[in-house]
Amino acid sequence: MSASSTDGTGLQPYRIGIFCLEGEWSTDLRSRSSVRPLLEFLRCSDRLKLIYRDLASRTEFVTYVRRWSTPRYRDYPLGYFALHGAPGALRFEGEPVPLEALGEQIRGCCEGKVIYFGSCSLLKAASRTLQDFRRATGAQALCGYTQDAYWMPSAVFDMLFFHVFSCYGDVQETARCMGKACPGIKRHLGFRVID
Repeated sequence: MSASSTDGTGLQPYRIGIFCLEGEWSTDLRSRSSVRPLLEFLRCSDRLKLIYRDLASRTEFVTYVRRWSTPRYRDYPLGYFALHGAPGALRFEGEPVPLEALGEQIRGCCEGKVIYFGSCSLLKAASRTLQDFRRATGAQALCGYTQDAYWMPSAVFDMLFFHVFSCYGDVQETARCMGKACPGIKRHLGFRVID
């Protein structure tokens, strides 16, 4: 299938940009686990644009998100934060950092963007906590899991979500489509959208 053809749904993928920040998955320096090869596959097959950075610290996370907020990256509306998580928190160097604290540091930096957390249980937090973070950052929507995200099911779900989002350009429509295409994985991960 060529990049200019449809995917069988009759929808034509359009060129969106994904901004990915990936944390360290293991303290073992030999580990090669990464979402990057999957994103590269989408970049080549779906004509998606990609900015990818790996990071280890909260400081790097904040620095990169602030850079993402500048006008030169307006064609990258989807932020994919592939990091360890806990309910209402991201983990950096093993330590949980609450969304409230991160929201203050990146206040207004995600205006009109979609944030997709590839993180265990992060969206298991109270709706108010998630809405406060969304409002503080200016994000259009937050997406993620309320359950532990095992590597293979979550990687498959994430990549399919990004592909469908590139066709619809709408978070809620994409979530509905994902519920029809793979309801078992969606339910297993506890996928949730906050908008």
